[in-house]
Amino acid sequence: MFEALFEREDALNADLKKLYIRFNEETDKENKAQLKAEIKKTKLCIKDVKRQIKTASSEKSLYFRAAKPYLDAEKLLIQQKNYQRYEEIKARYLEISAT
Repeated sequence: MFEALFEREDALNADLKKLYIRFNEETDKENKAQLKAEIKKTKLCIKDVKRQIKTASSEKSLYFRAAKPYLDAEKLLIQQKNYQRYEEIKARYLEISAT
């Protein structure tokens, strides 16, 4: 998820750099205006990708703040229940492995 967003951001940044180089080399006013519009569009795309990254980060951190502690607690309760039956499980295992 993050990898695709970061790759897209890197590609857009590379495109933006190329556009700036072309803009600085261009002498025709019409082409400069067109390149300026492309630069503006690329900047908006970068802004959108950064917003998506921020949203994804927020959602992930929300999961770690809210859901993960609950799920970890559930796992601990299951482990506790299983350890209460440890002697019974061990006896069954020894019984089966002896035959």
